[in-house]
Amino acid sequence: MTNLEFENMAVRIVKTIPEPEATFEELKKKKSIRKRKTVFSFSGNKRRVFAAVPVMILVIALGISVYAGQTGNGMWAFYRASSTYLSEFDLELPEQLAAASMSEKTQWLKIVPHGISWREALANPLYTVASVAYYLDNSETYCDVSIGTTKNAYWKSYFSYVDDVWTPNGSTGGSNSYSYGTVQTEQYEGITLYFSQMTKWGPAYENGSASDVIVTWMDSENNICMNLCLFNSADMDAALSCAKEIIKMNN
Repeated sequence: MTNLEFENMAVRIVKTIPEPEATFEELKKKKSIRKRKTVFSFSGNKRRVFAAVPVMILVIALGISVYAGQTGNGMWAFYRASSTYLSEFDLELPEQLAAASMSEKTQWLKIVPHGISWREALANPLYTVASVAYYLDNSETYCDVSIGTTKNAYWKSYFSYVDDVWTPNGSTGGSNSYSYGTVQTEQYEGITLYFSQMTKWGPAYENGSASDVIVTWMDSENNICMNLCLFNSADMDAALSCAKEIIKMNN
């Protein structure tokens, strides 16, 4: 995937992010209160210097690259060297899913109020989602796996989880539109898999349409939610098989 393709993809993701149950200002205020309790107070230039230094160290040490900016409420997207083991979520992912290979890099989506700089987003995001892509031999994207913690109030909005069910929202207001079919469920090793067909149409699809299969589930033991998107496919069995492989690896 080229940098431009990733930028376009990130912008599309941002435009589909639902509003959180708690407003960004409320989330930001709560985070600010926690921050004040744990961080020494510096004034003026000293505070800016002390805030900037750890951020730059993070960027250098982790090899992070900034590829996309913000739209709407706000999201900064970063690339970082990938690993089959995502220690932040105590999660392991297979190097292969079906005939596809894991990307060498992980996308980190830092969700913040609109107008926040990438430095602040990197150091102090309101919510973070990791996303790992799998590619076929011809470099076509096969599927994407997204992971977010359920410890933050925003996770239900990001993953469209309402009243113990998944209710994905569609969009018909922009130049490109999408809608979901009926959400179905299946039990696997004590976990409920929610899956649905997503249909997209508009100028980006040459005024035709395309379909993806979305599978979402929650790992209560590790306090994470996961979402698998099988691109350009209507094969729900294949999408479920990939999701089950990830669950089996981590059980």
